[in-house]
Amino acid sequence: MATLKKGGKIIFEGYAKEQLNYQLKYGSGGPKEEGMLFSLGEINAEFEGIQFEVLEQVEINIREGKYHNGPSSVIRFTGTKL
Repeated sequence: MATLKKGGKIIFEGYAKEQLNYQLKYGSGGPKEEGMLFSLGEINAEFEGIQFEVLEQVEINIREGKYHNGPSSVIRFTGTKL
């Protein structure tokens, strides 16, 4: 955030905390430590000063190789620094 200039754009996608359940059910990969995963509340707190155009948690079907493949829970956002 400190390096993003006022009016600068940010695009983000990261695994949601629910991904831990997806790993067990689908084996779709992602970090195995909850502290490396995100919630919508954490995103709002961590990116204070961002005007979100899109902020959503969605299920997507990842196809990124042998260990990141299948249904996954991610958080996505785009925003502008105020």
